[in-house]
Parts: sequence; C-alpha cells; structure tokens
Amino acid sequence: MLSRRRTKTAAEDVKDPKHRCIEIVLATDRDEDRNVLAELLAGSIWKLIEANTLERAVAALRRVKSPILLCDPRLLEPPRGTELRYLLGARGRANVVLLKD
Repeated sequence: MLSRRRTKTAAEDVKDPKHRCIEIVLATDRDEDRNVLAELLAGSIWKLIEANTLERAVAALRRVKSPILLCDPRLLEPPRGTELRYLLGARGRANVVLLKD
C-alpha cells in the first residue's frame, strides 16, 4: 500500500527549525568567486559548500539535501558534455548552473 504522507515543499522545509538552510555547491578554483559568493550569502538561508574540483563537487552533491550546483566551466575539460553527465549522474535531478564572467 502506498503511503499518503505528504512531503514538505522547500519553503516548508526552511520554516522547519531543523532545516534552516539550503545548501548550494560552488565548484570553482577561483578564490575571488568563493569569497564574493560567501559574502553575498552571509546571513541568508543559503549555505555555501565549496569544491575546487569536479570530484569534490560530485561528493558534495551526493551529501546535500537539495542538489544545486554552481559550476565554473573552466573546471570542465572538453568535451564538456561528458563531464556534465558525470555531474548530473552524481545525483538525479541536480540543478547545474554554469557560471560566466
């Protein structure tokens, strides 16, 4: 028999005292990018998880509750499609955003 238990939405999750943050993975080897984003997100519900390699980004994506990844395209070697599939394969329905200067 299927459970009729309703799952919480992201907004409801944030209101829950046990879930006061939304984790976001930043994959970049640029200190400036990490520092600027950390400063922008300070004091917000967003928790920045830093990864300076694709392997570390994949490991972080597997640990976070909501798979959101901001990725510096310079970490992706040609052909980029292969590495994007690698990132997406780390976690189903991952949201990958490529950064651009």
